[in-house]
Amino acid sequence: MKRVLLVLLMALGVKCVAIAQDVIVMRNGSRIATHIDKITTSHIEYHQQNWQDGPLFEAALNEVQMIVFSNGKTFIVDDHDVLREVTDENSSFENATANIVLMSEKEANSVLMSRDSVDAITLERQSIVANEKSETRRGIDWAGHKFSVFAGAGIQNMIGYTKDESTMKHRPNFAWRVGMTLEIPLTFAKDAWWMAEAAFGNRGWHGKEEVSGGIFGGSFTTTYKTKYHCYNLQLTPFMFGWDFHVRDIIIRPFAGPYLSFDFAGGEVYTIDVDGQGGVGNSDQKTKTSIWDKENDGKRSHNFFDIGANFGSNVYFYDHLYAGVLLQLGWLQDMKKKYRDNTKSGSNCIFLVTFGYIF
Repeated sequence: MKRVLLVLLMALGVKCVAIAQDVIVMRNGSRIATHIDKITTSHIEYHQQNWQDGPLFEAALNEVQMIVFSNGKTFIVDDHDVLREVTDENSSFENATANIVLMSEKEANSVLMSRDSVDAITLERQSIVANEKSETRRGIDWAGHKFSVFAGAGIQNMIGYTKDESTMKHRPNFAWRVGMTLEIPLTFAKDAWWMAEAAFGNRGWHGKEEVSGGIFGGSFTTTYKTKYHCYNLQLTPFMFGWDFHVRDIIIRPFAGPYLSFDFAGGEVYTIDVDGQGGVGNSDQKTKTSIWDKENDGKRSHNFFDIGANFGSNVYFYDHLYAGVLLQLGWLQDMKKKYRDNTKSGSNCIFLVTFGYIF
């Protein structure tokens, strides 16, 4: 009740001295004699009363306590930065009829609403304010679609080897990937996203085997090396992600299928012989393109692959984000003849990525 009386006394006091002007009462107690031009959901635009053809000033709505217009209408700003018109000065604040007004002009006509409507609009207003603050903090416009570019590095393995190399120890190759992403918000939930990607990267594996022996009183060590390396293009038509808000950051896990095409690369097979005691040194290197066919007229490598992406991005400072990505191939990239001692010729890749959102 004291709060009501205080507000009413302030309103009456302002009305007495501000018959022909608008008055903005700030939360710090200061008063501004103005001519209000526009009220938005975040601020008030006004001219100084004695300088109406001068510059346009702004006052943040969350710093305003009350507005009294020259026509006598009085509005208070509640804790949710919502304007409420004081229409019944004899009722308590909690029971007074309130109008929530989001005005574009000072002469905006208020519409009397039920308490349910007031509560609904208040909740909507809170959501809008929270989103606006979040967007400003991250420097990202989440209201519509956006593009980003990214680059990633990690490890990947496309397993395969022939019978003659069955004892060779195989290891993953260094992996890299660059590309761009289109992100579009889904309508059924504000935190759901559809993501599409186009990328350029590499795939492959490498191995090494050493064999020692001796001849004519000498000794030698033969090292067999093989490296399979391909460049490829990838297209991800759709991935689905969901945002989880944690303080000032957003974590978005996502998943979806990809299509891949290897357009260049091949196998480099090297034999190094290091001899002692009269046995000479020799090197032999053989390069085979992925387009080359074997004696049976077949290629060792499949050009196409399909698989699944699993990952998560973390959106933090301004337009930047970081993430991790796991790719699992579903097709057998290396044909069976070239992976007799393995169960799979599929591609597997793990990357750490960094991106920039435009």
